[in-house]
Amino acid sequence: MPTLSKDAIGETGGAPAAIPYGPVGLVLSTLAILAITAAILLAVGLAGFGVLAARDGVQPAMRQVGDLAHALEADQDTADRIGIVAGIGSYCVLVVSVVLVARFRSRRGWTELIGWRPWDMARGLPIVLLLLAATLFYSLIASSLIEQVYPQAKDWVQTPKGTGWIIAFLAMATLFAPVAEELLFRGWIYTSLRALIGARWGILVSAVLFALAHWESTHLYALAVFPVGLALGYVRQRADSIAASITLHSLYNGVAAVLLFVAGK
Repeated sequence: MPTLSKDAIGETGGAPAAIPYGPVGLVLSTLAILAITAAILLAVGLAGFGVLAARDGVQPAMRQVGDLAHALEADQDTADRIGIVAGIGSYCVLVVSVVLVARFRSRRGWTELIGWRPWDMARGLPIVLLLLAATLFYSLIASSLIEQVYPQAKDWVQTPKGTGWIIAFLAMATLFAPVAEELLFRGWIYTSLRALIGARWGILVSAVLFALAHWESTHLYALAVFPVGLALGYVRQRADSIAASITLHSLYNGVAAVLLFVAGK
């Protein structure tokens, strides 16, 4: 069992109902979350293939999968739509995985382990809006600089076509992604890091991990995301609740998505 630092108790001053993991437990539990997520997604994929195979036969089902793969390579719109569906599904499964591992660790205090506490929005919203403005201003500058160095960066995120798909994309960006990513990075991971190394280092390390999760071949996107992770960690610590960081993350993604659609028209 790790020894709790003062920061681990939180701003409420009360003792937490559950003790976060130590360094080994944090690594193993995080890997378990990712493994559970991958296993559920794989099971869903195999189940879908099983339905096709039962209906049409194994060989025709394999051909249909191959045709879908070719369609994704040739048709960007189809790829974007499949990506949205897969993204929403993956985020939902990730949420389930985090909750399962947290409840396994402590049935009584699992919400403490993911930082899910009441948040006084009336008092906390001003700092969220201030950080929203700061992160958006930073992102506009960073995006401009990145596109100067790497023009292909403008194609990193593609906006879908069709009203229904636009709504689905916005739902993924403003609801599913913020909830899932904050539960993992500022909830599960940060709670243990804060207990082990304190709030400041916990915010820093969780922001690094958050950036690495957005890694791509040029490394530029991960570098651009890192300061956003710091802002999310700061507001999570200040409010002592991931409800605050989810709110900031959702607003940030929402405004960025709207700007993306406007720029694409």
